[in-house]
Amino acid sequence: RGLGDVYKRQVQTVTGLMTQLSRPVNMLMVVDTSGSMLDPSGYGGSRIELTAKAVQTALNFVPPNTKGSLWQMASNTEFGAKDYRVVVPMTPLSGPDGSLLPAALQFANAFDQIIPTVKGGTGLYDTISDAYAQAVAAANPESNQVIVVLTDGRNEYDPQTITLDQLVARIKAQRPGPDKPVTVALAGLGPQSDMAALTAIAAAAGGTASVVNTETNLSDVILASILPTG
Repeated sequence: RGLGDVYKRQVQTVTGLMTQLSRPVNMLMVVDTSGSMLDPSGYGGSRIELTAKAVQTALNFVPPNTKGSLWQMASNTEFGAKDYRVVVPMTPLSGPDGSLLPAALQFANAFDQIIPTVKGGTGLYDTISDAYAQAVAAANPESNQVIVVLTDGRNEYDPQTITLDQLVARIKAQRPGPDKPVTVALAGLGPQSDMAALTAIAAAAGGTASVVNTETNLSDVILASILPTG
């Protein structure tokens, strides 16, 4: 009887994993383009260049039926009313057989359009709040909604910004049930990243917050968010 229970749990785990893997993925990627992203990564090139290469690498391993959207995050001094702009709207990146579609190359090449500016700050909290609300609104039992945020800094206040406590409360209030999966993966690039804040946000969403340094490490974070392991 004991072995039967163990086997049953193993079957349930495998079945759950296969269900997750069979769902299409809708990935909303938010990339920090504040001025500090022009700083050297320590691994060749700038932080934004390291990010672009990591995304290009990760795109080669996305599962079938993956869609992606790319947001550029800085501050409302750059984009007006919001702290971000949509560079690539949600678009199919891979087909039913897993092969990459032409839009995947366009997604990777979109980094040419998001060169950071020296004056740009980081509207982290407002941007994550909007991204999470959008993902929750799209959540359904047939797909995995994934938010990946890549940042090298901390929230920089403007008169309209929400606080960390307000963001955490919003996420907790909006968090959907397990039948409508929303995955949040937050990546801090470099020593200036506010990992305490990222960790608190991830905990509220049931997600992850990771310190990343190399291209490979960053690619792993992206892929882990869209390839669940159970």
